[in-house]
Amino acid sequence: MSFPAIIPASDLDAANAALHSQGFGPTNFSVSVFDASGVATHAAFHAWDDAAFRQAVEALPYDVTIRDADEEPREQVTQLAAGLSIVWPPEQDWLDNLPMTGDIVTFDGTEYRSLIDNNVWSPTAYPQGWELVDAGGGEWVDSGATTNGPSGANTMGVSDDSPFQAGQTIRVDQDDALVTTVTGIHSANLLLIDPHVTVGSGQMIEIEQ
Repeated sequence: MSFPAIIPASDLDAANAALHSQGFGPTNFSVSVFDASGVATHAAFHAWDDAAFRQAVEALPYDVTIRDADEEPREQVTQLAAGLSIVWPPEQDWLDNLPMTGDIVTFDGTEYRSLIDNNVWSPTAYPQGWELVDAGGGEWVDSGATTNGPSGANTMGVSDDSPFQAGQTIRVDQDDALVTTVTGIHSANLLLIDPHVTVGSGQMIEIEQ
């Protein structure tokens, strides 16, 4: 048994961060759903009905819509979207050949690297899901923030999250990582990063300019 779920795009980052903090991965909601004018208003996923994951999704403090049905995945999500008066354009083949984390694509003549798996968003529709591929390389400077000790898998506690943004590369003691999400779960300053970097407390965090 499996189920699809849809959430407003405005809650995408917070919902993914909340699920990630519970051990369910950083990019569960990643597939875009559009209104009739083509504006991406919602994000969706389709998942196997694991009881613990289902309970975590249902407990999210956001407007999550879940559908239980026996149809195949595409049909489930299409019907769920229709029930919310939003649409899944037929040209969005979300089940096949989607950019995964690290994949580089060309959009409007510019190269972008995907920051999430199963990425159907364009760089203009969902900028948080992409980073610009810079062939030049920049200079490493002190961000002004330090690490707050060891964190969970692919997370880093920081003294101040204001210098950081999704798609940015950071460096701690010569170890580089990509910031996928900046979040404040339980009022803590946390970065979701890829790959994981093991850190101590009070280490300088550099950013590339």
